[in-house]
Amino acid sequence: MGGPNSNQLIEHVHSYDPRSWSCLHVAEGGLHCDGVVVQNNDIGPCGSDVYQQWADGISVSCRSAVVRNNMVNNPTDGGIVLFGSPGTLVEDNTIWVVNVGYDFLSYFAWRPTNLARIHCLAA
Repeated sequence: MGGPNSNQLIEHVHSYDPRSWSCLHVAEGGLHCDGVVVQNNDIGPCGSDVYQQWADGISVSCRSAVVRNNMVNNPTDGGIVLFGSPGTLVEDNTIWVVNVGYDFLSYFAWRPTNLARIHCLAA
C-alpha cells in the first residue's frame, strides 16, 4: 500500500506471517504518499525468532497518516514503526506480546508526530 497516492483506506485486514520484514507496510512512493488511514485491522503474529526472521507489525512511511484502533499481536520487531511520516497521528492501538520482545518506534520524524494512547501488553 502507499506509493504515490493520497487518502487510501486500509481497514478490516487480517495480516499475519509475512514473508518479508512487515505484516503491513505503507510505502512512501517517492515521498508522495499522503493521508493514508490504517484502522481497525488485526495484525500478527509477525515474524519468527528462528534465524532472526523478525518483522514489524505495521510500518508506515507516509506523511499525515492516521494509524488507529489496530490490534498488533506478537511482532518480533517493532509493533508500529514510523519512517519519517511527518504529521502522522497514532492513537488507540494495542500491541501485545506473548513470546518475544517488542518495541514501539518513531524513526526519523521530519516534523512532529502525534503519538497518543498506545496500549502495550506483555504476557
